[in-house]
Amino acid sequence: MATSTSDQDSAFPEESLPSFVSLEELPRSAHRAALGAREGLSRIRPIAWWREVLLAVVAYLLYAKARTLHGHSLTHRDSIRALHHGQDIFNFEKTIGIDWEKGLQNALLSQHWLVKILGGYYGGAHFIVTIGVLVWLLVRRPERYRFWRSVLFLVTMVAVVIFIFYPAMPPRLLPHGRGTVDTLSAIGGLWSYNHGVLEHISDPYAPMPSLHLAWATWVAAALWSSLPARSRKARALIIAYPCLTYFTVILTGTHYVIDGLAGMALTAVCYLAVAWAVRWWPRRQVQEPLERETVET
Repeated sequence: MATSTSDQDSAFPEESLPSFVSLEELPRSAHRAALGAREGLSRIRPIAWWREVLLAVVAYLLYAKARTLHGHSLTHRDSIRALHHGQDIFNFEKTIGIDWEKGLQNALLSQHWLVKILGGYYGGAHFIVTIGVLVWLLVRRPERYRFWRSVLFLVTMVAVVIFIFYPAMPPRLLPHGRGTVDTLSAIGGLWSYNHGVLEHISDPYAPMPSLHLAWATWVAAALWSSLPARSRKARALIIAYPCLTYFTVILTGTHYVIDGLAGMALTAVCYLAVAWAVRWWPRRQVQEPLERETVET
């Protein structure tokens, strides 16, 4: 049965079209593409588990490659290069007046109980909270899952590429007098860089940008956008999470102050990139059939 123009109008209202095209100007093939784009927005497509697993495997393999370059295959030349980069970061911070790492440690290192608790938080929350929020989005906010998964994937991949080409010693590994105390080794905690899980999953020369802060910012942004505005207590906790993470990575000597700023900036840039892609792709789905039919006529 043929579909009337009025049926088409009711099935696909003009206000749902992109601003550059009106319903009257839309050829039939382009109309079908536009209708598919609209339905894709109104209905949640099933999430392919194999694609999610593939993305996770790709992310881990690339990170493992960077870790191998800076860990098991490390040469003296690599160490010198990482040392120079670490000193450059430290000197830049000193120049602009944000070299606060030593001051924070000097004020709180005597509080061993606090340092040990934050040491456990450093090693555990980074993965547990991030994965937990990703799973929560998948189960409770599936309409938002793909967007925030894409942001997290892009953040991680860009950070790993930077780690590969710009290895740097964190403040805890700088020579005595320049760096800070490695609290996980000197004071202890639930984790250690020298044995156990952390030894196998950590990259010793990957402070810039801080993936801890990048992921913590991602967690805060994803939850903030997914919770109702009236959830004031929840939103206060959301803001507290990246702040506590920032405090922790500085106190434990694992990051410079500027690393955290770079990590947060990286998440913001990746968010904008994915948001642009999300807006661009549906427009292409409508515009390409329109351009092809225009050329044919």
